[in-house]
Amino acid sequence: MYVEGHVLDTQGNPIQGAVIDTWEADGDGRYDTQVYLFVLSLFDHLTQIKYTIREEPDCRGRLFSAGDGSYAFRAVV
Repeated sequence: MYVEGHVLDTQGNPIQGAVIDTWEADGDGRYDTQVYLFVLSLFDHLTQIKYTIREEPDCRGRLFSAGDGSYAFRAVV
Protein backbone atom coordinates (compact mmCIF):
# COMPACT_ATOMS: atom_id res chain seq x y z
CA MET A 1 0.00 0.00 0.00
CA TYR A 2 1.32 3.44 -0.89
CA VAL A 3 0.46 6.23 1.56
CA GLU A 4 1.02 9.90 0.83
CA GLY A 5 -0.25 13.23 2.07
CA HIS A 6 0.56 16.73 3.26
CA VAL A 7 0.81 18.24 6.72
CA LEU A 8 -0.72 21.72 6.74
CA ASP A 9 -1.45 24.32 9.37
CA THR A 10 -4.95 25.74 9.91
CA GLN A 11 -4.38 28.32 7.17
CA GLY A 12 -3.35 25.64 4.65
CA ASN A 13 0.38 26.40 4.79
CA PRO A 14 2.78 23.43 4.62
CA ILE A 15 4.55 22.36 7.79
CA GLN A 16 8.14 21.27 7.20
CA GLY A 17 9.66 18.69 9.54
CA ALA A 18 6.40 17.46 11.07
CA VAL A 19 6.78 13.98 12.57
CA ILE A 20 4.64 11.28 10.95
CA ASP A 21 4.58 8.25 13.25
CA THR A 22 3.36 5.05 11.55
CA TRP A 23 2.38 1.73 13.08
CA GLU A 24 1.64 -1.54 11.35
CA ALA A 25 0.20 -4.72 12.79
CA ASP A 26 2.03 -8.05 12.79
CA GLY A 27 0.91 -11.17 10.93
CA ASP A 28 -1.75 -11.83 13.59
CA GLY A 29 -3.22 -8.35 13.24
CA ARG A 30 -1.84 -7.08 16.56
CA TYR A 31 0.40 -4.11 17.27
CA ASP A 32 3.45 -4.79 19.44
CA THR A 33 1.81 -3.11 22.45
CA GLN A 34 -1.26 -5.31 21.99
CA VAL A 35 0.88 -8.45 22.19
CA TYR A 36 2.08 -7.20 25.55
CA LEU A 37 -1.48 -6.59 26.77
CA PHE A 38 -2.70 -9.92 25.36
CA VAL A 39 0.00 -11.85 27.22
CA LEU A 40 -0.72 -9.95 30.44
CA SER A 41 -4.40 -10.81 30.21
CA LEU A 42 -3.54 -14.52 29.90
CA PHE A 43 -1.07 -14.49 32.79
CA ASP A 44 -2.33 -12.02 35.39
CA HIS A 45 0.33 -13.04 37.90
CA LEU A 46 3.20 -11.91 35.64
CA THR A 47 3.87 -8.22 36.09
CA GLN A 48 6.98 -7.61 33.99
CA ILE A 49 6.17 -9.06 30.58
CA LYS A 50 7.19 -6.79 27.76
CA TYR A 51 7.68 -7.78 24.14
CA THR A 52 7.87 -11.44 25.03
CA ILE A 53 8.05 -12.42 21.38
CA ARG A 54 10.12 -9.40 20.34
CA GLU A 55 13.29 -7.90 21.74
CA GLU A 56 12.06 -4.34 21.13
CA PRO A 57 9.12 -2.51 19.57
CA ASP A 58 8.82 -3.05 15.83
CA CYS A 59 6.43 -2.55 12.92
CA ARG A 60 6.83 1.19 13.39
CA GLY A 61 8.22 3.98 11.30
CA ARG A 62 8.92 7.64 11.83
CA LEU A 63 9.10 10.07 8.93
CA PHE A 64 9.39 13.84 8.62
CA SER A 65 7.45 15.99 6.21
CA ALA A 66 9.36 17.70 3.40
CA GLY A 67 9.61 21.44 2.82
CA ASP A 68 6.24 21.47 1.07
CA GLY A 69 4.66 19.47 3.92
CA SER A 70 4.51 16.29 1.85
CA TYR A 71 5.24 12.75 3.01
CA ALA A 72 4.98 9.34 1.40
CA PHE A 73 5.77 5.76 2.32
CA ARG A 74 5.05 2.21 1.21
CA ALA A 75 3.44 -0.02 3.83
CA VAL A 76 3.44 -3.82 3.87
CA VAL A 77 -0.03 -5.30 3.49
